[in-house]
Amino acid sequence: GVKPRPNNILDFPARTCIPRSVGRTKPTSSSRNRLQCASSASGGTQELSVKGMKCEVCVKNVKNALLELDGVAEVKINLDSGTCEVTTTKDIAREELVCMIEAAGFEVEQGLSST
Repeated sequence: GVKPRPNNILDFPARTCIPRSVGRTKPTSSSRNRLQCASSASGGTQELSVKGMKCEVCVKNVKNALLELDGVAEVKINLDSGTCEVTTTKDIAREELVCMIEAAGFEVEQGLSST
């Protein structure tokens, strides 16, 4: 049979990335559950290769998802090359950026660097 659609974002499988803004008030810095990563950038630019973007609506969805993260200052996306350049004002782990892109429905290829 057909499975019923989840009524609540929390009904999705545990592996699903949930943007911090969903179902919560804005967290304080002491209450944030940040992903930890040894290779996080301390402010700067990270470049990611995003698979699956086909149009400007896709670009907008990825950009909006990333801009929800506290500390993301700017997002530049090149639809032709599938690259996404994220400028941050503080430490944000690459895995956290990847999680937000995946939550928007796209894949991130391994590679590309942080500066």
